[in-house]
Amino acid sequence: MRRLLMRTIALALVPFACEQSSPEATSSTDVRRGPVHASVEIAPAEAAAGERIAVRIEVVTEAKTTLTTPLLAIPENDTLGAFHVLSSSETNDVPLEQGGRRWHQQLVLDSFEAGEHDFPSISISFRDESTEDPITGSIETEPLTITITSALASSDTELKDIRGWIDIPSGPWWPWILAIGGGIVIVIIGGLWIAMRDRQTGPPPTAAEIARGSLRSLRDQDLLGSGNVDGFYTTLSSIVRQYIEGRFGIRAPRNTTAEFLVAAKSDRRLTDSQRDDLKSFLRMADLVKFAMHEPEASQGAEAITSADHFVDEVEIAFEQLESASTTSSEVAPC
Repeated sequence: MRRLLMRTIALALVPFACEQSSPEATSSTDVRRGPVHASVEIAPAEAAAGERIAVRIEVVTEAKTTLTTPLLAIPENDTLGAFHVLSSSETNDVPLEQGGRRWHQQLVLDSFEAGEHDFPSISISFRDESTEDPITGSIETEPLTITITSALASSDTELKDIRGWIDIPSGPWWPWILAIGGGIVIVIIGGLWIAMRDRQTGPPPTAAEIARGSLRSLRDQDLLGSGNVDGFYTTLSSIVRQYIEGRFGIRAPRNTTAEFLVAAKSDRRLTDSQRDDLKSFLRMADLVKFAMHEPEASQGAEAITSADHFVDEVEIAFEQLESASTTSSEVAPC
C-alpha cells in the first residue's frame, strides 16, 4: 500500500517528461597533500530549483595510508547549507596497484533557494604508516559554488526608464483569482460545516473527518475541469498539511518542508513508512510550487484518491497502536 501511494502521488505531482537541456556544466576542485589526493566534482554547476545535483567525492592514497570515513558526514537534518541531501552512498574503497587505494562517496542534492550557494569544503583526516613513526594529518578541499535558478524569477532583471502611463489590458487573470479564492472559501466552509454539524450531535470532528470532508468539497469544485490546475494542487497540498498538523501536532502548514521533516524525525508516533510517505508528498508539492511543474489535469482524481488513502493508512496505524496499548493495559498485573 505504501509503495502504491508513493507512486501515485509522484505521478500526480510530477510531469511525465522534462525538457532536455544542453550538456551539463560541471564544477570541480582537487588538492594534494603528502600521500593523499582529493577531488570533488559537481554536476550540474547551475541547476533549476528542485533539480537534482550529483556530487562525487574521490580520494586516492598511497600505500599504507588510511582515511577517516565517511569522507563527508551528513548532518541529522539532511541539509548542507542551502542544499537538501536526498541520498548519500557509503564510503567505498578500491585497492590500487602498488598498495594504494581509491575512496569515493556520492551524494544527490537539491535546493529551492535561488542564488549562488557554496557546497562546503571537506576536511579529511588521514594516517600515513609508511614510515617508522606514523604521521597523521588532514587535507581540505576548496568550496564550490552552485547557482540555483528559480523558475519564478523574471528573465529581464535590468532596470529600465519609466515608460509613463500605459493601459493595463483586462486579461483573463481575474477568473483564476476568483476560482482560487472561491476554492479556498469552499474548503473552509466545508470544514466549518462538518465541525458545526458534528458539534451538535457528538464530539468535535477529528482531523481525519475534516480532511475527508475537505477532499469531498475539492472534488465538487471541479477546479481541474475549469483548467485551474495550480489552484487544485495548492488546495490539495493545504488539506494534507492541515491534516498532518491536526493528527500529529506538527505545524506543517507554516513550516518549510525541511523544517517539517526535521520535526517529523523526532516524533516517535510517526512510523518510518509514514515518514517516507510524507517526505515524498511534501517534496513533490515543493516541485509544483517552486519549480512550476504542471501535472496533467487527468491525474487530479488519482491525486485526491491518493490523499484519501494516505489519511486512511495513518488512521488504521493509529487504531492498531491504540488497540495494542489497550490490550497491554488489560493483561498487565496489578
